[in-house]
Amino acid sequence: MSAVDIFILSLPNEKERRRSSAAECARYGLSFMWVDAMDYREKSTADIVSCYEPTTRAINKNRYLSPAEIVCALGHQRIYQYVIEQQLSYAVVLEDDFKWQADPRLLFAHLDEIAVHTQFDVLLLGYVKILPEDLPYHCQRLPLQHQYRCANYVFGQPWQQFSCGTVAYVVSLAGAKKLLQKKIHVTADDWLYFEQSRQVVVMHVRPLLALEKTKEFVSSIRKEKVDYLHIKKSSRCIRCIKGMIKNFVMNQLGYRP
Repeated sequence: MSAVDIFILSLPNEKERRRSSAAECARYGLSFMWVDAMDYREKSTADIVSCYEPTTRAINKNRYLSPAEIVCALGHQRIYQYVIEQQLSYAVVLEDDFKWQADPRLLFAHLDEIAVHTQFDVLLLGYVKILPEDLPYHCQRLPLQHQYRCANYVFGQPWQQFSCGTVAYVVSLAGAKKLLQKKIHVTADDWLYFEQSRQVVVMHVRPLLALEKTKEFVSSIRKEKVDYLHIKKSSRCIRCIKGMIKNFVMNQLGYRP
């Protein structure tokens, strides 16, 4: 049994993804609830666009959300609405292509303690577009300003929030209220926007607990091939050096922009 409510966002007809998600939860005896996502291919463009109100930034850059991005955000909004209606203290939100990298139960058991010390609205448990073998590299290039340690995990915030997906995260009741929108303005994972415009406190965890199954499933939003995720050795070195500098500045000098 789960100590926290778990919701898995999935299209009803995605049988293989649902089998995969159920198996991942069964590994650790986690109970969960399906949340049916909307299929943008079954909706008219007019119906989808009616739910969308682009930001000034999107208009200026001529970068509008795709129908797939809009309905993905709507699915997460549905979960936030339920969290508020049921007055849930926390909810774990998973997308149906997630894969646990570690047993999450210890972290779930300490959510109250973590919340007291970090005041998180959203706690990101996993990222997208990362191969499991590249996890050490990404954690080095994306250091956190450490704010709390608990249950063998470190919690904190990066140099700057970035769009790292919504494959696995915890949202608090207060966070759901901040994230709930009448209209979709940005992607579900525009954490920098939510931090700056809605004062959402977004925390990250190390080590990461989940990744998306990039090799097994093709994202309905992203169409990149898996080869796209392999990084050149020269780029790795440069990014790791930058990460080391950021880590020193944040955790030794106490500065975060």
